[in-house]
Amino acid sequence: MERIIKQTSRLVVWTEVMLHLVVFVMLIAAAALLIVDAVHNFGNTHAAILLLLSNALLLLIIKEIIWTVFRFFKKEKFSLSPFLYIGVISGVREILFLSIEKSIEKGDALIFSLEILANATVVFLLVAAYYLFKKARVTAGEDS
Repeated sequence: MERIIKQTSRLVVWTEVMLHLVVFVMLIAAAALLIVDAVHNFGNTHAAILLLLSNALLLLIIKEIIWTVFRFFKKEKFSLSPFLYIGVISGVREILFLSIEKSIEKGDALIFSLEILANATVVFLLVAAYYLFKKARVTAGEDS
């Protein structure tokens, strides 16, 4: 019975490693395709600039996820920091989208303002959480 449990445990760990490897390869491919798409669609229009900014911020998000998967392969401990970075980058990306959308489309200014305020609040809270997280780690002697 113990042998079956050990083999099952190995199979689960191997499966998890393979899934992380597949995700890692898919993320690298997505990053490469985003770069190619941004270069291919680059022009002097507002939409092209928005697409370039969007792709650049999306690449930063993908980079953080890739490093999180890579840390798993190196058997490093889990960190909250990459997810806070991703949240901040996503919030800033959405604020940029809304700002450009407001300048292009003439919609309800109140709705745009509330959406930007909501995203700015989320970004502020995530930055505050990151600050508190780092401060707690320094206080605990885990980080410098």
